[in-house]
Amino acid sequence: MQKWRGYIVCLVMICLGGFSGEAQRSLKHSPESDLQAMHLKGKVKQLYDSIVWFGKRGDTLIQNGEEHSTTWFDTNGNEAQLINIHKLRMLYTYTFDKMNYKMKMVTTYLPDSGQTYTIYKYDSAGNMIEDDLFAKNGTPEDINKYEYDSMGRNIEMLEYYSPTRYAGRMEYKLDSLGNVLEETSSPSDREAAIIYTRTYDSKGNIVTDQNMGNGYITNDFQYTFDNMGNWIKQICLSKEMIRSVTIRKIEYYK
Repeated sequence: MQKWRGYIVCLVMICLGGFSGEAQRSLKHSPESDLQAMHLKGKVKQLYDSIVWFGKRGDTLIQNGEEHSTTWFDTNGNEAQLINIHKLRMLYTYTFDKMNYKMKMVTTYLPDSGQTYTIYKYDSAGNMIEDDLFAKNGTPEDINKYEYDSMGRNIEMLEYYSPTRYAGRMEYKLDSLGNVLEETSSPSDREAAIIYTRTYDSKGNIVTDQNMGNGYITNDFQYTFDNMGNWIKQICLSKEMIRSVTIRKIEYYK
């Protein structure tokens, strides 16, 4: 829930942030579980992600960063806890109501540097319409509002740095399966919008994405799958050069 909240596209286009290579995640958390929203098959208990980013120095491919995260799921298929280790070490814990709606996320900055929290709000149809991030001192820091089409699919997100300070807008064009075919990012501090387009395989994993805002950049994704049909390795390439490699280790409930 950080600024700028165009993280879905911005990270994808440079193969960063452990991007899952899947369709846009649904914001409707009931009755859909987090496992279903993340396109994970089977009763996943724990998901470990390790991503390594690469750059080029002359003709030599070099490693220039890495990130690790571990997610634990409850028996209902919802995220219970997540630890992310990059430049900071953060622990995320989640609270759900009896109807399986995600109501609150608490972010703890480890080892002991305070907490922030996010509150989720829904409409009568079960669509998430707002999430509010509160700073360590309890003041609103980041507010995101969501709009839906007649089929209940998220087609727009508005971000505010505070209740009165506008940050930008994300607009989505979807196919019949809910995959995001086109994303338009319009941050308030840019004159021109950035447009991203994507293609998918039959499992809903992203195969290609293209950035048509800062020059024309194409990324290609390759996958290796386990016996359950979940991908356990993702390679992101740009101009035939490896940009990132993500390895997953998945533990299932018995």
